[in-house]
Amino acid sequence: MSDAQFAKAERSFFDRFYALNLHAATFVGLHEPYDRLLPDAGLDAEQESVVILSDFNESVASLDERRLSPARRLDRAVVRYAYDMARFRFEEVRSAHGNPDGLTDILSVCALMTWRDYAPMETRLEAVAARLWELPSYLKGFRARFQGRRTVRLWIRNALAGVEQAKAFLDALQRLAVAGGDATRVRMERAVAAMRPALAEQAQWLNSLLPKGIDEWSLGRDGFEHLLTIRGLNMRVADILEIADEQLRHGRTKMQTAARDERVASEKAAEDFSPVLAAMNRAVQKARRTVEERRLVTLVEGESVRVQRTPDFLRPFIPVAALFPAGKHEKEKTGVLLVTPRTAAKRSVRFSTRRNSTTSRCTKPIRAIITRRSCRRSVRKRACSAAPRKPWKGGRTTARVWGRTSARGPMPSGRSRGRRCGARSGPWWTSA
Repeated sequence: MSDAQFAKAERSFFDRFYALNLHAATFVGLHEPYDRLLPDAGLDAEQESVVILSDFNESVASLDERRLSPARRLDRAVVRYAYDMARFRFEEVRSAHGNPDGLTDILSVCALMTWRDYAPMETRLEAVAARLWELPSYLKGFRARFQGRRTVRLWIRNALAGVEQAKAFLDALQRLAVAGGDATRVRMERAVAAMRPALAEQAQWLNSLLPKGIDEWSLGRDGFEHLLTIRGLNMRVADILEIADEQLRHGRTKMQTAARDERVASEKAAEDFSPVLAAMNRAVQKARRTVEERRLVTLVEGESVRVQRTPDFLRPFIPVAALFPAGKHEKEKTGVLLVTPRTAAKRSVRFSTRRNSTTSRCTKPIRAIITRRSCRRSVRKRACSAAPRKPWKGGRTTARVWGRTSARGPMPSGRSRGRRCGARSGPWWTSA
């Protein structure tokens, strides 16, 4: 009976969540009626997503564990972890308040619609054009999040790079639309024409943020320890630093060796990227065979991965490679592994964002995050709005959640909770 109750709560959660996060529905393979729509860009919508997940977590946490199947027990642990991480990013990292990149998430999903062969190309391009037509209004609502706020200059520059690459994406869409028929081509041209002044306006707004931007940001020791607790890592900060230093020494040696060998690679070899893609494809197949032979996990029947070159507009954000998994609800279970050419990676690495680094130049990212105690105070003083925070809607779960995940007790006050901007590590619904 408890499994049936779990399934009911699950259906209710996804119905509410996808109605609010329309691009997330496309990501997992739900296309109608979501593909032509954009989500609400306001900050309240981000908070409501966490509240929806909080309600789901509370519903499944109340079920009798003894009456749940092993699979549902695992699902319940995943729900709990997803809720803790979503709340951590919203309240501690404050990613929704700090990252001024309003384009990459939406355009990445649009690009995914052109890669996945779930419908005729003409149908997919028309849906992309519909989203582009609404994107200027979305960006206007997104910019409203940052009124009276300051953010980190590195993230502003990343967002500016995203605006430039979005122009290349629009050009690519126009080329694709030519093969889709006259009606598709006309719709795409109109959508692209509406987007170009919107991109110029977005770039102008981002440039206006730079003079008052913050040079650096740190999560702080307390925040990092909270993250370790959420992830279930029974380790101290000193243990993490020891591992980080060891990996840095090892990685530095390998990088120095690679730098010495760089001279043997000709420009012609760098331009011909097909051997690299072929080698990556062989590595993917070898990894799959290893997983199957050792029975490490159960693989989805019929699922595959297609290796392809990273599109131009995504290269500043994917210096090496990135995997876009197959959509759960797609009929054709084909993921996409994007691999960035070496020369493009060298140009774009300065724009890349890292989940655990404060700046792209940081040689010791983990140490930088957890040791800059004074930075947390200065950022809180300079960076964040003095406007009062809205009360947390999921308050009934606060003490219980923190009591179970941390020895520090109930939810801290606003000061230690952290009124500070944060680096966005991607939508939490795409994270494991």
